[in-house]
Amino acid sequence: MAAFVAVLLFQGLLLYCFWPAMDLPLWDESNYMGWGAKFAHGLGALTSVSNSPLYILVYSWLVRGLGATGAVFAMRLATTVLFSSALLAFLMRHLRSAGLAAFLAILWSSSGYNIGADWPVYKFGALLFLMALLHARSGQRPVTALLLALCALVRLEYLLVLVAYTGYLGAVVLRKRSLMVLGSGPKQIKDWPAIAMAVPALALLLYTAVHIESWSLGGPRTWFAFKQHYAFRQVESGRRGLEPWLDYQVVIDEDFPGCNSPMEALRTNPRAFRDHVARNLIQLPRVTCGLLLGVNRRGCWIVCALFLLLCLINAVRVVRGRRWRALAGNFKAYFREPADAVVLSFMAFAGLAPSLIVYAKNNYALLMLPAMLLCAGVVYEVLRRTALRSRPESGEDTPSPICEGQTARPTSPPSPAPGRLDRLLRWGPFALCVLTVPVVLLYPGLFSIPRRKPVYEKVMRLRDIWPDQPIRLLGVQSFSYANYLGWQRCTPIEPFGQSTAAARAQEKVTLGELVARHQPNAVLIAPRFLESSQFDSQSVDILDSSDWIKHEISADEAVYFRREGRSPVVHSLQP
Repeated sequence: MAAFVAVLLFQGLLLYCFWPAMDLPLWDESNYMGWGAKFAHGLGALTSVSNSPLYILVYSWLVRGLGATGAVFAMRLATTVLFSSALLAFLMRHLRSAGLAAFLAILWSSSGYNIGADWPVYKFGALLFLMALLHARSGQRPVTALLLALCALVRLEYLLVLVAYTGYLGAVVLRKRSLMVLGSGPKQIKDWPAIAMAVPALALLLYTAVHIESWSLGGPRTWFAFKQHYAFRQVESGRRGLEPWLDYQVVIDEDFPGCNSPMEALRTNPRAFRDHVARNLIQLPRVTCGLLLGVNRRGCWIVCALFLLLCLINAVRVVRGRRWRALAGNFKAYFREPADAVVLSFMAFAGLAPSLIVYAKNNYALLMLPAMLLCAGVVYEVLRRTALRSRPESGEDTPSPICEGQTARPTSPPSPAPGRLDRLLRWGPFALCVLTVPVVLLYPGLFSIPRRKPVYEKVMRLRDIWPDQPIRLLGVQSFSYANYLGWQRCTPIEPFGQSTAAARAQEKVTLGELVARHQPNAVLIAPRFLESSQFDSQSVDILDSSDWIKHEISADEAVYFRREGRSPVVHSLQP
């Protein structure tokens, strides 16, 4: 209990410190909230199964009580605190060491990704995955599968993990030749914690499934993500100087002409496709380890180096004592009892397949965090316990089980009292916990972070100047701003679709052509709009006429409204 209190207080303090710089997200996260707001007001279903329908459902509940911006901030705070708590519970259960579990949880709580992640949808999916890991044992396998199904309704890559876990359960049934291994036996039929989790999870799964609009498994969305991230990598490597998130079609038409799926891209240009996947594979270990980089990176490296030093000391003691059989026995004893949780945590590798096709980044690698921290903790505990045992006089080492539900069967005289080094290695993780907190909190400027919420301030500015009547807004990221303004007040118009004629012909379109084509009431001019290779930035001069009223919403962005009486008629804004 003390470890939970310490981790929660530490996490809450860091969130309080970084609150002035916690901003509203754009793009996908704002779309989830917007779809949730529509569903809450009866204006739509939970979209496609590839668009995180369960996450949209949760947003619909938050929007009802907190509004658009409040729902997004509440989701960020809640997922951060709950994920850290669930991670600590998982580590404490399987490491059997409160100090070691608390140290690893505090290390995660202070990471820059954990504090500053703009898209909490990945953390929400990983939170459900941790809950599945907590129930991953022989008597609760149906509950685990049910929670994995909920994970797949948040992030579709968890569907691969569910398929792998289903195959594992099939192998267990074939080996035991009994279906009873899947559920609770007669002695566990009143497992109330499992029942308390299974009933609402099943109800949530059924309710979400009923309101899903499309069961398409995300082929077009995967292709769209591949196109954007492939173009981003080409720009990142210096090949092209364009805006990758808008002008990706220019790069795709050059390298993968006429393709409409990743498989077609592989057949058309296998070398470019394989190079992209290979770079993702090489980058994956770095971004996975980067999940733990703290806000004070230098201090984080020092703490991690001390932890590795303790592991090295344990390893040297094992090597000097030649306790190989005891080491192998400890590892075998560990993997024998919590087999489901260990196997499932490593099945998360299956969920990395889409990220290898699209792009290797920390959001996609988050599902590997439990396995990574579990490995670090197991290695330390096994080495420490093996080094602590003295060699039996008979000349044979006896494994020392470290899992709950197992008892040691010593065949040698009891070990001598632990020495100073043994006590140091035992209490080392506690000392690292105590050290990590001041290392993070003494980071310069932590308690005086300047208030900087650029997107939030732009949204508030737009709300102040927005007319009462419905408005058609033309501009890049107009969908994101419409989600915060409300779809009853704003109909967004993105100037460039996923595959525009201008992109294919590499011709620049003028603002006059866009205005004539879409007839907007307002135009949002932002740097990303002006930097696009598809747009003639000189054509914005038409907005300087008396037909438009300019309102600056930031230092480099402005919105132009048509003067009253000169705007087109908006017949319907229903989605």
